[in-house]
Amino acid sequence: MRDPFMEAVFGAIEEGSPFADAVEALREEGMVVDEAELDAATEAVMAELATPRRAWSGASLALLPLAAAAAGWVMVAGLGGVAPRSDGPDVITAAPVVSPRGAESAPRAMAQVTEAERCLKALQAGRVEEGLLLFDDLLEEGALEDTELRRLIDALHGLASTVSPGDPSSMQLSEATERGYAAWLEAFGDSPEAGAVHCAYGSLLHQSGRLAEAYTEYRASSRKGARTPDASGCEDQALSIAQQMVRAQSAEEGSAGGGAPAKSGWEERYVEAVSQVLSDNPDHPNGTGLAYEAAYVLYVSGDHEHAIEWFQDVIGRDPLSGQAKLSSHLIMDSYAQAEDWAGLEAWALAFHADEEVGDADDRAQAWAIAGRAGRAALERDGDADGWLAWLDRYGDDPDAIQSAVVALRAEERDAEADALEALASD
Repeated sequence: MRDPFMEAVFGAIEEGSPFADAVEALREEGMVVDEAELDAATEAVMAELATPRRAWSGASLALLPLAAAAAGWVMVAGLGGVAPRSDGPDVITAAPVVSPRGAESAPRAMAQVTEAERCLKALQAGRVEEGLLLFDDLLEEGALEDTELRRLIDALHGLASTVSPGDPSSMQLSEATERGYAAWLEAFGDSPEAGAVHCAYGSLLHQSGRLAEAYTEYRASSRKGARTPDASGCEDQALSIAQQMVRAQSAEEGSAGGGAPAKSGWEERYVEAVSQVLSDNPDHPNGTGLAYEAAYVLYVSGDHEHAIEWFQDVIGRDPLSGQAKLSSHLIMDSYAQAEDWAGLEAWALAFHADEEVGDADDRAQAWAIAGRAGRAALERDGDADGWLAWLDRYGDDPDAIQSAVVALRAEERDAEADALEALASD
C-alpha cells in the first residue's frame, strides 16, 4: 500500500504542479538529498524516459527517482512514469531505469554521470585536489562523453586562470588539462570540433614553452577538414613559432661562424607553415613577403631546387616588386650554386628579355651571366655545334673561338676549324 505522503507527491507530479515545496518537505522528513545525485538523476531520467506523461518541473524531475525508490517504486520508461516494485529488501537505492531500446541502464551509468558532475562542481568551487582526483579517475575509466570532457577541460582552464604561476597547483592543473586534451583527441579526433581542440591544446603548450609540440598541434588544427574561425589564427601561430626558431638558429650559427648551415627541421617546418597559410589564403596580404622568406630560408640552407620554385612564386605574385627583382638574382645564383649551367643560361636570358624586371644595367648583367653559363655548360659536355651556336648568339670571344676550333678538329671537321681560325685572325 502506498504511503499517503508519497501518494500526494506523485499526484502533484502527474498534475504538473511545481514541486519545490515538496522537495523541502521530503528533506524535513529526514531524506538525505545530495545535490550532485539529484542533478545526475535528472540527466539520467531525461535521457531514458521515452514518453513522459507531462512536462514536469525541474525540481520534480530531479526528485522523482529518489522519491520513487523511497516509496518502493521503480522507473519504467515504457510507461513514462512509475510502477510498483517487486518484493525485495526495503532499502533506498538508485533504481535501474529501463531504456526505450529495451536495454537496462545499470546503476553504474548513473554513478558515472554523478562523478562527472561532482568533478565539475569541485573544480568550479576551486577544490583543486578533489577535482583532479575525480578527473583522473574519470579519464582512466574512459567513460566520459564528448561534451562532458570538454566541460571539465574548460573548468580546468577557468580554475588555472585564478591560480598564480608560482602556486604548485598551477602545474598540476596545466598537466591535467593536457591529459584532458589528449584523451579527447584520442576518443573524438574525427569530430568536426577536432580542429578547435587541436588549436586550444597548441595554445596551452605554447604558453608553457613547449614550442615543438605546440607547432604540431597548431598544424594539426589546419589539417582537419572542418575550418573553424580560429583556424587562421592557429596557422599564424604555427608560422610564428617556426619563424622564431629559424631566426634563433640563424643567430646561433652566425655567431659560431662556418659555412652555410644544412637545412634544419625548423626550417622545413617554417616552409611547411608558409605553404599552409598561402594555400588556405592565396590572397594573403603579406603573401609575397612570406613566399620570399620561405624561398630565402631554402636558399641559405642550400636547397636550391626548391628555393628556385619559391622565388618564382614571388615573381608571379608581384613581378614589379623589389622582392621580385631580388628573387630573379637569387634564382641565377641558385642555378650557379647547383652548377646547373643550362638552367642558369635559360633564366638569365629570360631575365634579359623581360623589360619589366630590373633596369638596363640589370639586363646587361643578366646577358653576361647567360654567356658565362653557356660556356660553362659547353666546357663540361659540349660539342662543336654547341660552340658554334654559342658564338652565333654571344659574339666572337677569343677563348670561345679556340674551344670551338678544338671541338671541330676533334670531330675531324678541319675545314670548318681552319675557316674559324682565319676569321679570328682577321
